[in-house]
Amino acid sequence: MASSPGVRVSEIARLAGLDRRVKYVAYRSFDSGYWSGWDLASAMHPQTMLAYEMNGRPLQANHGAPPRLYSLIKLGYKSVKYLTKIKLLTE
Repeated sequence: MASSPGVRVSEIARLAGLDRRVKYVAYRSFDSGYWSGWDLASAMHPQTMLAYEMNGRPLQANHGAPPRLYSLIKLGYKSVKYLTKIKLLTE
């Protein structure tokens, strides 16, 4: 069985005990304080993940390691590189 190239954001939220009041998720990058805010449905989508591998190898810094937020349902600019923090927000 092949290993996953990342972990679903929904799995992290489940393990953290996602509060039912949460409506948004903010992702912060090491890159000049960049951040991106997503609605909860997009953040919890099964294709939204924190990628730590690419083509079967550990993700390299030039591709946004360590981990990079990635989702097929969002435009590329929403794929936050150099992810340092995830915040679950109620408003």
